[in-house]
Formats: sequence, C-alpha cells, structure tokens
Amino acid sequence: MLTTYKLALERLEKEEEFASIQLIRLLAFLAPEGTQDKLLRDAHNVMAEPLRTAASSGVRWQGALAGATKLALVQAASVGTNPDEPIYLLTEHRLVRAVGIALLTQEQRKHYAEEAVCVVNSITPDIMTVWIELVDAIQSFNLNISEASRLLSTTAIWFKNTGRYSEAEPLFRTAFSVLLSIPGPSHPSVRTVATNWVVCLQEMQGQGLFPYPEEQMAELMPLYHQAWAIVQGAGEG
Repeated sequence: MLTTYKLALERLEKEEEFASIQLIRLLAFLAPEGTQDKLLRDAHNVMAEPLRTAASSGVRWQGALAGATKLALVQAASVGTNPDEPIYLLTEHRLVRAVGIALLTQEQRKHYAEEAVCVVNSITPDIMTVWIELVDAIQSFNLNISEASRLLSTTAIWFKNTGRYSEAEPLFRTAFSVLLSIPGPSHPSVRTVATNWVVCLQEMQGQGLFPYPEEQMAELMPLYHQAWAIVQGAGEG
C-alpha cells in the first residue's frame, strides 16, 4: 500500500492535479465513515488553494474528484437524488488514511488537521460522533487555534448531553486551556467554555461521578480556580 500510494501521488503531481492531492490528504482527517462532497463544497472558504477554488466551481470540483478517485485512493458513491446536482459520499480505506498521514511531515499533518477542524466547524454536523476522531488530532498536534477549541467544546457538550461526563470533562478543560492563550480571558467565548466546564464538574460531583484521585485534582485546581474566577466575574458583570 505504501508503494501504491506514493506512485499514485507522484502521478497526480506530474499531471499537476494538486487539488486532488489536497482532497486526498484532507479526507484522511475527516470522518472514516465518509464525507459528502456537498459539505466540502459548502465549506470551500476555509480551505487552502487550489482546493478552495476547485470546491467553489462545479467543473473544477468534478476534475478534483476525478483525480482523487481514478487511482482508487478515494471512493465516491452517489447518494444524491437529483441527477442535475449529484452528491457523492467520499471515503478512504483506513489503510489509505493511515499511510497518507504517515507520509506527511509534522507541519503538513498540523495543517490538514487544522483545515479539517475548520471544515467541520463550518458545516456544523448534527451527529458529533462522526467527527470524534478530530478531537484526537487536535490533541495529538496541539492545535492552538480558536476553531479547535470550538470543536472540542461542541463535542464536549454533545458528550455531556448524552450523559458521558467522563469524556466531556477533559474536552471542556482542553478547550478552556486553548482559549486562554488565544483571545484572552476577557473574550466571551472563554467565559462560555469556562462556565460549561465548571457546570460539568459540579454535575459530576453531584452525581458521584467525579473520577479523579486527590493528586490529579490538586493539579487541576489552579486551572479550575481560574475558570471559576472568570465565571464569577461574568456573573458580577
């Protein structure tokens, strides 16, 4: 698979199908169950060139899809009902995804992970489980961007609302930590995430679900006190 993947990308590079290469790499960071191409087209503004231009144009998009699928790295299954406006479900085999990511530099991995986060936030999916893998990418590549915090927070809310507090709490905490270094504690989004985290912890304690030993809690307390101060300050204002 490694040789096949390298040869496929070399061929696309020779044919200057760079948008197809970007699409192949971006899909590796999106849902393994597949992503509808319409969602990507709708989110073209957050993509880098030349994929941004390709996704904004019907003809160029078809060209990018053709390049990505002709060497079998990406599969495109028709899921639309209107023949005049075709919609495709784009998928990559997990082995293709793994090889593709392994061949990227650390900087490239961070770039595509950030782009995937921005795409997901742009389309605001209803079923957050489809995008949970992006949370791992955010933490693995230490994406210090507000878009990453937004996705972490949205996913945490989804976990909390479904009663999965132990999975929600660390995401709220990470989202809060990320935001602290971006817009600053006075930014409204910081207060929102801080409030969500504090409420999550309080509900966990009230239900006897608090999972941390004393030593770990001692490490968390400075950050918790910072969040609590922000929440209190918002209430006073």
